[in-house]
Amino acid sequence: MKNALIKLFKIGVSAEKNDDENRKVFIVNLFSMVGLLITATMATTAAINGNLPLSLSLYLAAFSFLFGYTYQYFTGKTELCSIIIIYALFTLLTYLIYAGGVNNTGPLWIFMFAPCSLYIHGLQKGLRDIGVFLVVISTLLFYPENAWLSTEYSHEFKLRLIYSFLTITFLSAIYEYSRAKAFTNLVEISQKFEQQAKIDPLTKVSNRRDALSILNYEVDRSERENEVVSVALFDLDYFKTINDTFGHDAGDQVLIKVAGMLQSITRKQDTVARWGGEEFFLIFPRTNIKDAFIIAEKIRKLLSETLLDYKGTRFHVTTSIGISEIRAGDQIEKQINVADQRLYKAKAAGRNCIEPSYDVTPNIKANAH
Repeated sequence: MKNALIKLFKIGVSAEKNDDENRKVFIVNLFSMVGLLITATMATTAAINGNLPLSLSLYLAAFSFLFGYTYQYFTGKTELCSIIIIYALFTLLTYLIYAGGVNNTGPLWIFMFAPCSLYIHGLQKGLRDIGVFLVVISTLLFYPENAWLSTEYSHEFKLRLIYSFLTITFLSAIYEYSRAKAFTNLVEISQKFEQQAKIDPLTKVSNRRDALSILNYEVDRSERENEVVSVALFDLDYFKTINDTFGHDAGDQVLIKVAGMLQSITRKQDTVARWGGEEFFLIFPRTNIKDAFIIAEKIRKLLSETLLDYKGTRFHVTTSIGISEIRAGDQIEKQINVADQRLYKAKAAGRNCIEPSYDVTPNIKANAH
């Protein structure tokens, strides 16, 4: 029974929505079903007691709650469903003010409007709904000689009713503001930690974990679209010499500058990642090894021709590059290892050169020798 009710209230909840949106869906469903049960029960009681106008108004409210739930069930549109529910409640409570309900106790139900409106519609829209509701009921209550009421309330009762309603509204608004603020802060912190988990703190490019996640996504997409993905491993030549000669701070500055250069020369769809130490990893979506080689050669040439400066000392940095191509059915880890093997072949060949996993067109393949 419990699981069935939870499943009923979770209609419309999905992984595509954030936690706050799913919370709203759950609350709208819960409020619709509870509102339906309560108003239908009260309507039946009023009908038994012979109060036909009250019974009809309560049945109408019950139908509105049922319609709102059903509409969301079939369309998934929570926003319109929430509007239906809030304004059905608005209309019902206004009627209870007008008619008095059972023994003039109808106005006591208005205290539910503020928390419901704020919780379902949020602070800004909720306060707007409450403001409109307050104007309407105040007009009914304080119009001269109770001309717009079908019952009688004392002036003191009217004042205390409005004062109490304003107090509940104030407290509910503080709660909703605090809840929304806490949720926003939680989302920001979560996004910050998620970003930190994906970004290399020194170079501000993707880290190894993020690169593998992106590569898996791109390979899956390339297989669906009958495309290929190329990857390249870059290793800065003689990087240890830079650290030994100028210190690790100089090495860090070189890594930062190289990462910036890689991002500036690669395409928007490409991914630059720090693989570890002085190694960088590049992902070229929808790119065969021939085109990847052309991009890599531009990078190699730019790095070898750029004069880096550290505290007045200028020096060149070169790179050795290994490239492989991932086709449908290839194992990702295997092709990364192929690129790594080609990287070491480039180093063995004298560094400052590129080694693809298989020969590309001779007039494209070039190196610095």
